[in-house]
Amino acid sequence: MHDRLRAAMATALLGTALLSGCSNRQEASTTLPAPSASAPTTAEALPPLGPPDLPMPAAARKQTPEGAEAFLRYYMEVYNHAQRTLDPTWMRDLSSGCGTCDRIADDMDADSAAGFTYQGGEVRVDAISLPAVSGDEAQIALVITQAPLAVMNEGMPIDGLTFPERSSPGSGAILVWDRAQSTWRVSQWDVQ
Repeated sequence: MHDRLRAAMATALLGTALLSGCSNRQEASTTLPAPSASAPTTAEALPPLGPPDLPMPAAARKQTPEGAEAFLRYYMEVYNHAQRTLDPTWMRDLSSGCGTCDRIADDMDADSAAGFTYQGGEVRVDAISLPAVSGDEAQIALVITQAPLAVMNEGMPIDGLTFPERSSPGSGAILVWDRAQSTWRVSQWDVQ
């Protein structure tokens, strides 16, 4: 019985000591603690991606179905930027092992080296499915239309390299999430 009494008294004394520590008046700290290295990264704190004149929107850097859709729509704008400038750097930067993306980028590089330019060819997204996101992958079906395109040499269309407007209703893309950059990347782009 004496052991139980001693334990109860020790508990009461400990409780009194803790409570009395709370009753002393102390000034509030005027500084916030330094952020820890494990603090979550916000889209605003992420390094910018994409062309300087076409930065990736924060919505495209979310690992959600809405983020995957925003990214794919953004990637189509990056494609249009590459068409205008014949600089596919950002297409490559935002893809990973995408055969179609690499082929298009290689063609742009070759055309640029030959002194060619493009007239038209912008892509617009006419419809897009809700992306199916599973872990680090998103699958998306979409309908795109490419405006008429002419590959030009010294201001004149090159024979055999003019193309009419083309709709691709059976297109799709697979995106993979890049944890290091907090962004999606195109790993497959199928155009029908």
